Amino acid sequence: MYAYRGNTYKLICEAPLCAEVKTVGRMKVGKTENGGTQICIDSMSVNGGYVTDLISISGSRAVNETIDEASHSGILTWRPASVFSTDIDGDGILEVPTSAVRESQGESQGSDLRNKLIWKHFKGGEEVGQVATTYHSVSEEWYINWPGRWENVVNVSRYSSSGISVTTFYLTETAEAPHEGKRNELLSIYVFSGESRTNSIGGSIKILRQTSTKTYGYSLFDIRSERGLTDTEVTELFHTIDKEWNSGGYIQ
Repeated sequence: MYAYRGNTYKLICEAPLCAEVKTVGRMKVGKTENGGTQICIDSMSVNGGYVTDLISISGSRAVNETIDEASHSGILTWRPASVFSTDIDGDGILEVPTSAVRESQGESQGSDLRNKLIWKHFKGGEEVGQVATTYHSVSEEWYINWPGRWENVVNVSRYSSSGISVTTFYLTETAEAPHEGKRNELLSIYVFSGESRTNSIGGSIKILRQTSTKTYGYSLFDIRSERGLTDTEVTELFHTIDKEWNSGGYIQ
């Protein structure tokens, strides 16, 4: 970190980045819980995906809160999606998105759980708190807050064809059985694109949000299940995301 004094730049403090960093994608200044300065650096990983370095600044001292001191690894912050750190819960402090499942686990289940993220706080190279869980569809520019009652018993599948994509959240085989005559599906999110996207909506699909290029809709299935959602909950949990023009990453 440099300061500009007397027509020159002077080094104030420095801290190492994690070993996985390939290319820095974005730097953002935030604050710590006690009001101190924190610099959040989101980067592409040499192994694919993204990692984060969270640097706390105190006077002339800089500490990387997300790095392992022995291995210099920041693997605890890894996630597959290009989602950058942000204040996901509105408390004024930046949270770091991390993968909710191992990459191989999501693939072996034939699901899209790789895009399920847990938002965390870090200190001294360790996780010190979890504040939110989300499912992000980066390419379609939306995300949903993962309901607490879904826990780890809900899976995700995706289907795409010309002008439409469907993301379905459904109970896993180990979860409670659905009511008689009902399916395992809980919620489907639809994304319509193209000139006739509004005309494609019908039946049980309700509109969530409309932009200049996309129409977002949803369908609810077994709302009698204890895992089921109401219309009001879906509209509160669903969010669109904007592409950050200067970095290629996505922010809330």
